[in-house]
Amino acid sequence: MRPPSDFQPSGALDLDALDAAGLESRIERAEIALLFERTRTSNWIALPVGLLLCWLLWNVVPQATLLGWLTLKYVAAFVRLGIAWRYRHDGPAHELRWGSWYERALVVEGAVYGLIGTVLLPPGEPEAAALMLATVIGVAAIGLIVLSVRPFACLGFCLPVLLPPIVYQLSMGTRLSLYAALAMAIFLGLIVGEGRRAAATTRIMLRLRFEMAIVAD
Repeated sequence: MRPPSDFQPSGALDLDALDAAGLESRIERAEIALLFERTRTSNWIALPVGLLLCWLLWNVVPQATLLGWLTLKYVAAFVRLGIAWRYRHDGPAHELRWGSWYERALVVEGAVYGLIGTVLLPPGEPEAAALMLATVIGVAAIGLIVLSVRPFACLGFCLPVLLPPIVYQLSMGTRLSLYAALAMAIFLGLIVGEGRRAAATTRIMLRLRFEMAIVAD
């Protein structure tokens, strides 16, 4: 008869076996699945939004600059759509690889959005400039909501959205620009904190889901 100190519940043994077999991998795959699912709508909405922004700035920003930015935006968007298509069609063996490429594409697209608060700011048009900065903040807020299931995706998108406008506003040196830079910096700090917290909560819930499924079996 085994000593009591050596006894372990069968559920604990199953959980240890699952962890050894790749519980972390299952959690990561589930996070990536959530990332693709939650960004499906925003991938398509971003296309007409780019056109709308160019229409708004058509007479106040050089048209070549607008068309160059729109080209970058569409290339980044279609790359993301292509990666999402491959993720859905290549099967489970390639999920982690396409998830990694998707997160990298999000960094690039975040940098393209960051140009709204720098290159596309119209000189001598304070109302239009304020709208562009509000747009940048709105994009970052959407990124926090949609991408918070993965910390790298969330921060990799939001940092290049907000950091260039913050630096640009600081370089202008006016009281209004310093206020705008400070406000965006505070918001970025909230994104960093809340994004990491939301991602950690998602990971905990996924872990509990898989562990409870093993116990139930």
